[in-house]
Parts: sequence; C-alpha cells; structure tokens
Amino acid sequence: MKRGFLIVGIIGAWILLAGSANAQTALDITKREVTDPLLKIRTSTTMFAENDQFFKIPGKPVADRTSKPPVFNHLWGKEKVILLNPMTKEHGAEIDFSAITGSNTGKLSMEIHRHPLGDAELEVYQGNIRIKKWSLKISPSWHHIEVNFKNEPVRLVLNANGWYYEFAFVTYTIEPAKKGL
Repeated sequence: MKRGFLIVGIIGAWILLAGSANAQTALDITKREVTDPLLKIRTSTTMFAENDQFFKIPGKPVADRTSKPPVFNHLWGKEKVILLNPMTKEHGAEIDFSAITGSNTGKLSMEIHRHPLGDAELEVYQGNIRIKKWSLKISPSWHHIEVNFKNEPVRLVLNANGWYYEFAFVTYTIEPAKKGL
C-alpha cells in the first residue's frame, strides 16, 4: 500500500511541476504589473524631501512613495520610473531582471536618466559578463539601451563616482522573442 502512495505522490508532483512550468511561460512579460514584482531591486535611501523641487509635475501625483523603491508615476516624459541610489560609495544599486530574463527569450529595453545635479557610473551585465559601462554625466537626457536575452540573467548596476546626487531613474519594457524565428 505504501508503494501505491509513493507512485501517486511522484505522479502528482510531476503533474504539479509540469503545470507550474506551463504557468511560468504563460506570464505576459510585456506588462509592467506582471514583471515589476519579479524584479530584485537593491537601492539606498531616496531623499525625496531634499529633491522634490526637481520632480513636481503640476496636477499629477509625483510618485508612489509607498512602493519600495519608489516608482515615479510620471517623470520627464516617462511613466513608471524606478529610482536607484547606490547603497554606499563602495556598493552600488541594482535592478536584477533575472527572474524574467533567466527563463525567457526576448529584448529588454531600458531608458535611464540621471539626477539634474549629479552623475553616476552604470554597468549592464548579461550572465557574469559586463556588456556595457558608461557615465551618466555625458548627457542630461534619457539614455537608451537594449539587451537581447535568451534564458540568461540580466542586471543593471549603478555605481557611485563621487558621492554627489548619484541617482538614476530607470524605466523599461520587455518584448518576448517572436515565435518561429
């Protein structure tokens, strides 16, 4: 009798795992309400009180301050903008997209902006390889970067380079790979 329960248990576990794998692939990774909760975000304090003059938009709520990290509803012409600030001078802030990119194939498009008074260094990693590094002090506008991924981790890292207004503001979209290509 115990063997019967064991076999039924193994078959049930296999069905459960197969069902969860199908549910995983059924996620609509084009929707931020689906992908945002999957992100692993490491960031420092936000200093909203000291910086509100930069972010006020008449007639619109500035940010969802209950969200951790804060997400700006509207900022400099973009929506759903995540605020990043390095943890310390030695330890950067990070958005880890791996829960999405590690089990899917597609394109991650990021738009990144610096604080009006500051700059910072950004790095993008695909797997353990740094594929891009640049300074945000080059331009006061949005920087665009695309990463094509195929079942591999992708991370954006913001590093301090002088410890002065080193905020980055990030929004993103994800396109799944086209079927049959």
